[in-house]
Amino acid sequence: MLEQVKFLTGRRAYEFHPDDLRLSTICSKPVQDAIQALFSFQSSTIGTPMATFGEVPLTIPPGIVFNTGVWVSPEKTDALASIYEQLQLLLISVQTVDGLPLISTPESILDYSEISARFLFSLDAIISRPLRKLLSRIAKESALVPTLVSRPFSSKQQLSGTATIGDPQAFTLAPRAGTRLEDHIYFSSAPLDSEAHLSYLNELDTVLGSLKNEENKNVEGGEYMADKPKSTSGNSKDKADRRAGTHQGPYVNNGKLPRSRNDDGSWRKKRSDAEKPRDK
Repeated sequence: MLEQVKFLTGRRAYEFHPDDLRLSTICSKPVQDAIQALFSFQSSTIGTPMATFGEVPLTIPPGIVFNTGVWVSPEKTDALASIYEQLQLLLISVQTVDGLPLISTPESILDYSEISARFLFSLDAIISRPLRKLLSRIAKESALVPTLVSRPFSSKQQLSGTATIGDPQAFTLAPRAGTRLEDHIYFSSAPLDSEAHLSYLNELDTVLGSLKNEENKNVEGGEYMADKPKSTSGNSKDKADRRAGTHQGPYVNNGKLPRSRNDDGSWRKKRSDAEKPRDK
């Protein structure tokens, strides 16, 4: 189970068809003042909202931006959903010339959240032990600082570029700035609401624990299995050197079969009764 969980930020976007969001009326001074008063916003201005989930279409009017507000929900519910419900109740009371609502059902809802938490296991468990050894040897450092960035794509979709930390459509996980690696405190961002995000991180911590336990079992059982390939058969014939040319080894059976090697790579010695007649 995660410890020291902190919800850093949460964002939600409701996307509408152009005719289902009556910006001309919403941007009017009376409606603007009513929204600002409802949520105690310190400022509001007519303008294009920031591109939180991608490019914002240009419209006339461009939109309205409110900054630094407060809403105290009477119940412990989804804060963003509660704010949207209160906004809907306010806009329903506004009368329009054609009698249609100022805001209709959104076409889609986009979420993004950021959480920091202490994991029980190190993030480097997602990297196999042989790969960790290789990277440590090449980088000449004993400690690795893994950063996980994963963005969902359709198998038929053309990649538009590499996802980075802070991408609202990507799952990212990295050590939290200002902490030590041994603290196992990580920063996570995901295209999920805060509740779904926390559930995902708890499952991830369980997966990391399983990976670490499996690796420990392999190490305790002897040499790590991936460090050395296993022989597919215990038959000594599999250890014979059957290469051609100058690399051929000593042969037996009148030169027809190569002599087998020992486990240390040396050639097996001839039997003491080699080339002697045997009883039939």
